[in-house]
Amino acid sequence: MTSTTQTPTPSRLPDLAEALWDGDRPAIAKIFGELADETLALASLAPTRDLAGDLGRLHEDFHAIALEWGAGR
Repeated sequence: MTSTTQTPTPSRLPDLAEALWDGDRPAIAKIFGELADETLALASLAPTRDLAGDLGRLHEDFHAIALEWGAGR
């Protein structure tokens, strides 16, 4: 396995905390949508099927949250 150095992705937690505090539904939906995309990408890189499955389910949960908050429910 080849090792590469990557710049860490900045945490979205401060942005998510602020959006939740403000009740900013579009921002919350956007952040969870981004998290869904990132977990799907990670699932494709997972070294085991179990981890890939867990990340896939997390992707589905984040996607559902994004849809729910984006729809204003």
